[in-house]
Amino acid sequence: MLKNEMNYILRNTATVFTIRELEMQLGMEKAGLLKRRLNYHVKTGDLYAPRRGVYSKDKKYDSFELAAKLYSPSYISFESVLSKEGVIFQRYPGIYIASYLRRTLEVDGREFNYRKLSEKILYNPSGVENTRGYAMAVKERAFLDMLYLNKRYQFDNIRGLDKEKLSALSALYQDSKLEKRLAEILGKKRGKEC
Repeated sequence: MLKNEMNYILRNTATVFTIRELEMQLGMEKAGLLKRRLNYHVKTGDLYAPRRGVYSKDKKYDSFELAAKLYSPSYISFESVLSKEGVIFQRYPGIYIASYLRRTLEVDGREFNYRKLSEKILYNPSGVENTRGYAMAVKERAFLDMLYLNKRYQFDNIRGLDKEKLSALSALYQDSKLEKRLAEILGKKRGKEC
């Protein structure tokens, strides 16, 4: 691989790269040449390819970053955020992502679950933070995403959710059933199961 290409990959804080990203960053016009070079370095062990067209420095890449780069635009949400934030107690082995499509796939022994949201919701950045090479919903946005797709979902602990933030974010869904269910949940005594 050309010295500046390898330097770019090694210096970069990202743990996962797509061919398209590398082409844009390095100004390469011949995609086939770059792909051949990358595949050569996968064979020699200098790089790792968790999926066709996606490369990492080694097997210790960030799975959330990979999830965001497999299908874009997307952001980490649903069970992944709710479990991490203690809103639901059950741990889920896969990664749950809001996206423009519905798909489940396995990459490197890990399950990636993409759930389709309408464009008006998916493209709205409210309540979505960009960190470390991927976007992730704040707990209130993940809560509302889940409620939007499953009005009867049972949450374990809503005490840590910000009521004002929930009310403000709920407007972007433009869904009266979601608003009604949210009012029911917030009307219940905090701390009880919903």
